[in-house]
Amino acid sequence: MRIAVFTDFHPDSLGGIQTSITAQVNAFRRLGHRVCVFTAPLGRRDEPDSDTVVLPELRAASRVAHIASKVDQYRFVAPSNRNIETTTRELTRRGPFDIAHIHSSFGVAVIGIRAARACGVPVVQTMHSRDDAFFEQTSPFPLVGPVLLGLALRRYLEYPPRVTVAGDSRSAAVSWHSMAAQAHAADHVVAPTEHFARRLRAHGVTRPLTVVSNGVDDALVDAARAASESPPGIGLRAVYLGRLSAEKRVREAVDAVTRVPGVTLDLYGDGDLQPALERLAAERGRADDVRCHGRVPHLDALCALAAADIALVNSFDFDTQCVVLLEATAVGTPVVYCDPDLAESLAPGGGVCTADSSTGALAHELRRLAADRRAVTAMSDAQRAAWDAPRQSRVTERLLDVYRSL
Repeated sequence: MRIAVFTDFHPDSLGGIQTSITAQVNAFRRLGHRVCVFTAPLGRRDEPDSDTVVLPELRAASRVAHIASKVDQYRFVAPSNRNIETTTRELTRRGPFDIAHIHSSFGVAVIGIRAARACGVPVVQTMHSRDDAFFEQTSPFPLVGPVLLGLALRRYLEYPPRVTVAGDSRSAAVSWHSMAAQAHAADHVVAPTEHFARRLRAHGVTRPLTVVSNGVDDALVDAARAASESPPGIGLRAVYLGRLSAEKRVREAVDAVTRVPGVTLDLYGDGDLQPALERLAAERGRADDVRCHGRVPHLDALCALAAADIALVNSFDFDTQCVVLLEATAVGTPVVYCDPDLAESLAPGGGVCTADSSTGALAHELRRLAADRRAVTAMSDAQRAAWDAPRQSRVTERLLDVYRSL
């Protein structure tokens, strides 16, 4: 098959969506399918790639987005008529394509939908993220972003009737309306989890919808398992993988670790909070126990995850799945997490959910596990019993079934 992938997040930038896209693309190519990726810039000079089309950035909008949300790797591509026409020509030149798969909900996504429609290519939309939670947890003015995004999207998407769910704030209601419009522009919708699929349906999404989990690249899984060694040590070794940003509640994770003697934390990833995290650890006298390694190659991060005693996933009411959960299962590492919705993506018995989202509740679980290593071993055994389930090869065929249905 010939597959055109559209994403507002460059596959080489940091994040679970990007990791998921890369794993899918690699799996498709190993099976002999042709994949062309249309994406936003990375923020530096992009290496030429015959199978990647980088769309032009609207720099002023990117700067505003960074100031508003502190997500510095996001690059805004305007869904302008010019970009749509240019992409349509490129899609025609490189085609014909069998499927256009959209993986985001901003400018590149709209460009992909319009270009695919112009070329008569069926559209699959994976709803990866909760834009409502993103704006509310990253912006000091959470209503501004959804309103501006809605004004931009209304020029190019047909909005269905708004469905308001009890408990939604004003900004959340606006965000969900835009997400529903994005879903209704596709022929088929994919959600990574059942709990997110239920939210989409509750907010008025009526398109055919299939739940297909994200996956972890098979080659990386095999390499991480072969290379990982658990070094001898005293204490409970925790690891965090991902952006060092407020919506991931990584500061709360560092706060909890520094409250519990005998627990160490290694953080892999970058973000605007890194200096504050290092200061907090130093103020608590735990600078040697909380180590920020920055962004490292994906395999190195997976090896560190495999060598740890536990992984920390501290986000709450934000992630739809969290790829780190799948990666932890794939290398047999237990998870301590705060959001009960995330249990769906873990092996039964492979982790523990805190009593609530507070720092105190997380510190309580860390203290309990540091004193009861048998509980850690039992969770690790449960992860290993199911550790082949997250392999990308296990889920790729389900995506291909969706493609074939169209």
